[in-house]
Amino acid sequence: MKTMQKLSMYLGLALSLSVIATPSIQAADETEPATSSILTAISLPANAHRVLPLHIPGEVQQTLEKLIAASNGKVRQGETEVLIWTGANYKKAAAPHLIDRLTNTLKMDGWKYEGAQENGVTFFGLVKESGHRRAILGFHGATDEALVFAWTELLALETSAATSALTQARSNGNTTTSSVPREWIGTWDNGSVSMLQRKDTITGTTTPGRSSYFSYSFAADGTFQFIGLMQTTNYSCATKLFNDKAGRVRVAGNTVTFIPSKNYWKNTSCVASQNSEKNHTLTEETYQWRTKTDEYGKRLICLSNDKGESCYRFKEK
Repeated sequence: MKTMQKLSMYLGLALSLSVIATPSIQAADETEPATSSILTAISLPANAHRVLPLHIPGEVQQTLEKLIAASNGKVRQGETEVLIWTGANYKKAAAPHLIDRLTNTLKMDGWKYEGAQENGVTFFGLVKESGHRRAILGFHGATDEALVFAWTELLALETSAATSALTQARSNGNTTTSSVPREWIGTWDNGSVSMLQRKDTITGTTTPGRSSYFSYSFAADGTFQFIGLMQTTNYSCATKLFNDKAGRVRVAGNTVTFIPSKNYWKNTSCVASQNSEKNHTLTEETYQWRTKTDEYGKRLICLSNDKGESCYRFKEK
């Protein structure tokens, strides 16, 4: 049976389920801003938020599981993603336009879309034949408060152990997509020290007037950690700015997107009243990337956006 015919069967069975209500999801603490889908890598209409794994409503999980169960054990559930549009910028009347934009973007990216509606909830299937064949099932529905768009990938039972590990990570509340190129895995860093030295008049020691250190660490499971440290010394007074950022990374072509789940900043100074620490807003960052070698033959990865380009050298173990 062809894939689209299978999806039609799944959709028919799904529509026989008791009709679900579009769940209520708060856009604070339970979600993160999303400019693109981690499941399909397509760009999303403005003001999208992704529901964090631990806050996906039970009725959404159960509905997706029933869609998978309709295959009678022939496939299993892969990565899951739940997107919402809500808040002051959302109007229910605009929901059909948002869905049209999503489905049109999917079709332009090579996905075949098939959907059926029942009592305001649309169940749909997606298939992409080019390259590695992929299939996705999901549903969307709108209320006065929000548009909810939930989908999950169908995986063959013989899928590799690496994919099985990814599914296990998802069940533990981690929605990481393993999209890091193998040659990226490890730590990449750069730093600088100014030639200008400052002397402590009390201890007599000298330190650079300005120094910095930045590093990215990439793991095989699609996660990253960024560490940034900048220090400015003015005689006996030193100011330090520290940033610890972590989350998921997605690579598509020559574009890389960092999707943070942590963005911690700490500022310390010789003036205690100026010290501060804060968990900043979690905002996706997108860069163009390229690799090259430096004058010593060392590997570099360079990230650029409209603010410029920064290169990081691979840190040998």
